[in-house]
Amino acid sequence: MSSGLKCVGRGTIKIIEECKAVGLPTPVFTNEFSGLQVTFRGKKTSGKTSEKIIKLVGDNKKITIAELSKEIGVTARTIERNLKKLQDQKKITRVGGAKGGHWELS
Repeated sequence: MSSGLKCVGRGTIKIIEECKAVGLPTPVFTNEFSGLQVTFRGKKTSGKTSEKIIKLVGDNKKITIAELSKEIGVTARTIERNLKKLQDQKKITRVGGAKGGHWELS
């Protein structure tokens, strides 16, 4: 926590505990002119997400973006960005359309 923060209430402690519970770094608390500011920092997921996508596609070539999102615990948009990177790197290919298509690992 910021050294400028003098008072910590139960809400602040709960925020820290929840961040730890979901694997996020401890947020940064700063005392601003307008009041308390809380800055949440995300974890870098791109490399790990890509690895998980490859594993899940290897297990189920017809897995959907929604299923990948749920399994990995990130948004569908994050899955889409990682799939694009994997396709650009020629590590994965989409065969067929959104409905009825499947993924192939290169």
